[in-house]
Amino acid sequence: MKSIWNFQQWFAEIGGWRIGDCQSIRVFRDNWIPDASGGRVISVAWGRNEDMKVAEMIDTDLGCWKSRVIDECLVPFDAQRIKAIPLCNTPQPDLLYWAFEKNGVYSVKSGYRALCEEVRNEEASGSSSVLSTDFWLSIWKLKVPGKVKHFMWKACSDCLPTKTHLVKRRVLTNPFCHLRNRAEEDTHHALWGCEAIKQVWDRDFYWVNQFEASQGLFQDLVELVMTKPRIREVFASTAWFIWSHRNKTRLQERTVPLSGIREAVCQFMQLYSSGCVHLASCKLVRLPNPGEYKINFDGAIFTESDEAGLGVVVRDSNGLVVAAMAEKIKQPHSVECLEMLAAR
Repeated sequence: MKSIWNFQQWFAEIGGWRIGDCQSIRVFRDNWIPDASGGRVISVAWGRNEDMKVAEMIDTDLGCWKSRVIDECLVPFDAQRIKAIPLCNTPQPDLLYWAFEKNGVYSVKSGYRALCEEVRNEEASGSSSVLSTDFWLSIWKLKVPGKVKHFMWKACSDCLPTKTHLVKRRVLTNPFCHLRNRAEEDTHHALWGCEAIKQVWDRDFYWVNQFEASQGLFQDLVELVMTKPRIREVFASTAWFIWSHRNKTRLQERTVPLSGIREAVCQFMQLYSSGCVHLASCKLVRLPNPGEYKINFDGAIFTESDEAGLGVVVRDSNGLVVAAMAEKIKQPHSVECLEMLAAR
C-alpha cells in the first residue's frame, strides 16, 4: 500500500497537466507549460504563495489570461510562454497525464526511463544549482530550435548520456572516447576538449583560451560564450551537431563529417532564421457534396516577431469561397498546437 502511495506521489510530481479550469494546477510547483523546458516556470515565488493556482491568472468572464497578474508574478520569459497557451472554450477539469508517452498513458518502459533521467538529474544538481537564473534565461532565449535549447540545458546540467555517466550507471564498461580513445568521454571532452573536434571550433572560437577552457567544466565555457551575443547561437548549434556526429559515428550511422559541420551549422541557422516556417496546408482534394461546405485551414509561425498566423477558407460545392478568416496570435509552443488552433 505504501509503495502505491509513493508511486502516486511521484507520478503527480513528474506528470504533466493539461489545463482545463486550472483549479488544480499550482503555478510554481507543477509541470503545466507545454514545451521542452520541463514544464515548470523558472520564476521563483519571492514571498508569494508557492501553492498559488493557475486559475488566479485567468479572467473567467473574458476567457483570457490576466496579463497584468502574470507580469507581476513571473519573469518575462515565463510570462511570454504562458500567454501563448490557448485556454479551453468549455469548462472542464484539469487532467494529469504521463508526460513521457505521446498518448499520455503510463507504461513500465517509459517509467523506467523517467527514473533513470531523475537519477542523472540528481547527480548533476550540484553543478547546475550554482548557475544563476540569468544564465538559464540566456539559454532559453537563444534563437535556435527548441531541441537545441533543451540539448544545451542538459549539457550545462551535465545530464547528457556520456560514456562516463553510462559507466557509472553500469550500462557500459569502457568510458573512453571512441573518436580518439585517449581520454574519458565526459561532457566537456565530448563537446569541446576532444582533439578530433578541434578543427570544428578553431575557426570561429580561436579566441577562447584553450588552457583555461580545458581546466573547467563545460558550463564554465558556455558562461564565457554567453558574453558574446553574436556567436551564442553558432556555439549552441555547433555543439548540437558535434553531439549528433559523436552518437551517429558510434552507432555507425550516416552523419555530417566533422569537416562539414561548420557549413551545416550555417545552413541550419539560415533555415531557422528565414523568418517564417510554414505548416503543411490542408489541400482541397475534392469538392464537397451539394449543400455541404469544405473548410481549409493553414498556419504560419513568424519567429522574428514571436507571432503566428491562422487562416481559414470555407468553400461551397462549386468551389467558391463563401467565408474566410485570418488572425494573428502569439506564437504557440509547437506546430501541432498551431494546427489545432487553426482547426478550432
